[in-house]
Amino acid sequence: MSTRNSQSPPAGIVIRTAEWIGTAFGRWHRRRAGARDDSFVDKWKIAWNEGCEAYKLGKSETDVPYARSPRKDAWLAGWRWASGPPNGGKKS
Repeated sequence: MSTRNSQSPPAGIVIRTAEWIGTAFGRWHRRRAGARDDSFVDKWKIAWNEGCEAYKLGKSETDVPYARSPRKDAWLAGWRWASGPPNGGKKS
């Protein structure tokens, strides 16, 4: 006696469909995460360059235009990099 319902699809089709859905979802999720990472890096680079330019224009370290991290941290990193090495060494 078979316990399988005659109306249900064969098990192979169900497994292949589940694998396809999992693959499609995984691909979508990786693309979405990659776009989020790229956006973060782009914002970081913009803020870092603004910090470098701010130092060259004579602004102080307290003139950060961003109130929150990570843009604030990037701006400060750019400003500090432009101000030179903290140990008094020369930039190469």
